[in-house]
Amino acid sequence: MRGHGNDCRVPDNGEMEIAARRALWSRTRSVTLLLLSTWMFINLTVPWLARDLSNLHVAGFPLGYWLAAEGMLLVYLVLIVVYVIAMERAESLYVQQLRVAAEAPVEASRAESAVHAASP
Repeated sequence: MRGHGNDCRVPDNGEMEIAARRALWSRTRSVTLLLLSTWMFINLTVPWLARDLSNLHVAGFPLGYWLAAEGMLLVYLVLIVVYVIAMERAESLYVQQLRVAAEAPVEASRAESAVHAASP
């Protein structure tokens, strides 16, 4: 920690980077867990309900067949797109936090200089 006595406490660059990495990893785990849970739910539910859905027809094919053959692929594609968008947002936030961490020592040294200049 940097600071001047007990007056102020500014986290140093390393601590801010570690906090940013932990936040990124936490978000990555959350998104991955949510999407894997969705994937598992879809994989277990659609085949289980396929027999019941076969009474309905889409474009001449039973709905259960259509969901198993085409619908599941579309769901997988949507899950991938959601993951990519979520990770791009998380990584841009991470880069922003790293930039703030890189600028923090400069701002802290300016604050320390101002405190030293103001003190008699």
